[in-house]
Amino acid sequence: MENLLAEFINETRDLVQQASQDFLKLEENPEDKEIINNLFRAIHTIKGSSGIFDLAPLTELVHEAENILDQAREGKLLLTSDIVDVFLDILDQINMWMDELEAEEKLGPDAENYSNALKERLREVTKGLISEETEEPEEEVSEEKPLPEKRKKLEDEVIKSIIKIPLGQRINIIKSAKSWDDELYLIVYEPDENCFFRGDDPVLTVKKIPELVGYFCEPKEAWPGIEEFDPFICNLRFFAISGASKKDLEEHLMYVLEEVKIFPICVIDLVYPSGEPISNEQLTEFIKDVAEFLEKDDFLSITSASKVAKEIVSEESFQYSILSFLEVGLSKEPPLPKLYIKALINALKTFKFEIPDEEELEILEEQKPSEKPEPLKREFQVDPVVEDLLKKQIDILTIKCPDDVKIGQLKSIKTILCNVFKNAGFEDLKIETEKILDDLIKDFSYKKAEEAQIELRHKVDLLLRESGERKEEIKEKKEKRAEAPQPPKVKTPQIKAEVKVLKVDQEQIDSLMDLVSELVVAKNALPYLAKKAEEKFHSRELGRELKNQYATINRICEDLQNVVMQIRMIPVSHVFQRFPRLIRDLSKKLNKKVKLTIEGEDTRADKNVIEKMADPLVHIIRNSIDHGIESPEERVAKGKPEEGHIILSAFQLEDQVVIEVKDDGRGIDVEAVKRKAYEKGLVDEETLEKMSFQEALELIFLPGLSTAKEVSDLSGRGVGMDAVRAMVEEVGGKVNIKTEKDKGTTVSLSLPLSMAVTRVLMIEVGGELFGIPIENVSETVKIPKSEIHKVKDKSVIILRNRLIPLFRLKDILGINSKESKEKDSIKFYEEEEVAILIVALERYEFGLVVDEFHEGIDIVLKPLEGFMEKFTIYSGATLLGDGRVLLVLNPKELVKWL
Repeated sequence: MENLLAEFINETRDLVQQASQDFLKLEENPEDKEIINNLFRAIHTIKGSSGIFDLAPLTELVHEAENILDQAREGKLLLTSDIVDVFLDILDQINMWMDELEAEEKLGPDAENYSNALKERLREVTKGLISEETEEPEEEVSEEKPLPEKRKKLEDEVIKSIIKIPLGQRINIIKSAKSWDDELYLIVYEPDENCFFRGDDPVLTVKKIPELVGYFCEPKEAWPGIEEFDPFICNLRFFAISGASKKDLEEHLMYVLEEVKIFPICVIDLVYPSGEPISNEQLTEFIKDVAEFLEKDDFLSITSASKVAKEIVSEESFQYSILSFLEVGLSKEPPLPKLYIKALINALKTFKFEIPDEEELEILEEQKPSEKPEPLKREFQVDPVVEDLLKKQIDILTIKCPDDVKIGQLKSIKTILCNVFKNAGFEDLKIETEKILDDLIKDFSYKKAEEAQIELRHKVDLLLRESGERKEEIKEKKEKRAEAPQPPKVKTPQIKAEVKVLKVDQEQIDSLMDLVSELVVAKNALPYLAKKAEEKFHSRELGRELKNQYATINRICEDLQNVVMQIRMIPVSHVFQRFPRLIRDLSKKLNKKVKLTIEGEDTRADKNVIEKMADPLVHIIRNSIDHGIESPEERVAKGKPEEGHIILSAFQLEDQVVIEVKDDGRGIDVEAVKRKAYEKGLVDEETLEKMSFQEALELIFLPGLSTAKEVSDLSGRGVGMDAVRAMVEEVGGKVNIKTEKDKGTTVSLSLPLSMAVTRVLMIEVGGELFGIPIENVSETVKIPKSEIHKVKDKSVIILRNRLIPLFRLKDILGINSKESKEKDSIKFYEEEEVAILIVALERYEFGLVVDEFHEGIDIVLKPLEGFMEKFTIYSGATLLGDGRVLLVLNPKELVKWL
């Protein structure tokens, strides 16, 4: 599977999981804007990411869902419980599609049908619920309506954005506008730098803006060098002008609204000069004449004079833009308001454009025209690479090649030279270069190319000379700054972009755990080698060295084992998070009101243990809702709140994790359980009479027992609690249950922190070694044979006032032959002391007579396979350090053989 697809699947699952929780929270607070915004972002992210792949059914479905959430976000739709039901079904379908993608890397053949069905359900459930905004009818604007003499000044941000739009585009908008106060919208769009990874295309988004009349694009930051350039990072900022309504614009930009600013403007706001001021020497007469024409309101003469003046100034200059606005503004009907004309003419004198009120304008007119402005210094330096590029381009002019190729070369040279001159601020050199190369392209000869080469080299030399002067100036400034006293520098911490979290495939963790298991086996071999060195080779010194090395390796191995175990540990919230949805669906189905409280969801345990508890917890919670929690009417009659309460909690107790499900329902009717067990023949009458309350309560764990009055799709088949116990015991856990009539029931699951490594006590029987899980060992004792008693032909011992039945492990495992059993039995009673292993199994204790006790060791238990699989008395096997196989006893199965 491609890495990008794998990341999409993992990210989508996380987003679906979070969205499911948010939808459940939304039912409690339907108008919570923060939750709705979170949901919108999650669904939008899924839609954007899915667009990278060919997943049309998925993309179309989430797009439909996104539209509904957008309506809710704008306050036009209240997300009812029925709508949330459909959304949750959509999230379930997305999860199933993720499973298909993970398995097949494509959606199933029915994906489109599922998508269409869910879209139809979503439309049906929201039909008629979306409120339409009533907009006030717009007043008809007369084409001849004059602009008010005084307008509110625009914000600096709006002005800076307007002048980004190229002058030619603004002139065209003004020409096509019906009135100066026609409404427009200015859009400033800064896409997120990671937008490409969401499937966004910002350029297409801008080009598709409704009624787009002008736009411009620039880099947000200076482009980095080629070595640092990342083509997948978006470094663009867009400015656009549209004649569409704000509602249409927001609808088009709904997926990127957080990255967009929209400002209302009028056509006349586009009249804002831009460009670099130049000397006014050539315009002195024009300024004088225009002032006289304006006093006479002779707009026709101003228009004619502006056309002539435009021919003698640079197209990139500040003055050229003023003359263009005067020309187009006075040729429209109605013409540009007089206040703006005065402001434009005044800008020719002051090099600053402002729209003053009448009083300000009178003061400005009394001031003398400013002197010739100082030429602006060009802040640039020519990079050596650019210098080399310019010279190489000029050298190409005289290289001989076919005519059609040569023309293409000349056009390319023209583009490169003109761009360099323009960006360096040498507009005059750019214009002259354009003219030289245009003439050469029209009538090419190598003789003319040599002449053009000389002229262009001269122009490049001018550029390089001024660049050199600029470098010296910068150098002098740096030297002066270095000589000046410097303030103390504050050391700021460096922010390193370090990856703090790594996502690792579970198979790799399991492989690492297997290697740790092999290391444990290898470590366990060292004590055997030490013993062999002492006994066989009579080298105590070597034995001591091996034992010392064993201690070191054992410490490292335990640390490594703990680290790997921590990697495998996950919070129980991984499983708990699915139950709010389960309780919501079941309570609705059963017409009950149930509240869920989750506690201790940060408690951690082995991933395999936690994931195996998902099904048992589902059974327990379903029983709590179906059997435990009463109907609202019954609860009110009992003096309880009509809403039932289930508490799902987790906490760590010593080396175990305890998960509890507690409800405040009717409790378990123990007498009803006893009757059901008797009716089904699961227990006889004599046993029932002797049972304690707790023993009778645990009858619910018997296979086939159910107290449900009728079979439904939720309960009544008798396969609930026995399956719970089986699954919990499979991971080495225990189930405890407590109940009180009309107070509620608590089911506790005590689970091991990990299934990876097991500690066992080794025992010897008939010359063979066996292991038994250390958690089942209550104690080990050696007692005199005189303390063994007979009760009804059964051997027992009294240990600290407890009567403990006694059994010989040799007999249970069948190690002795039938002929030798009687002889061994006599020998058993002739021994002075007997080694007894006390086994604790829930509330039941028994003793096993063994030959000898050995040390406890850490093992990685492997299940038995093949022919040995049917011997359930063994829970598995492991390999010892000396190569022998150690069979590990299963105490729960061992009881059945007693």
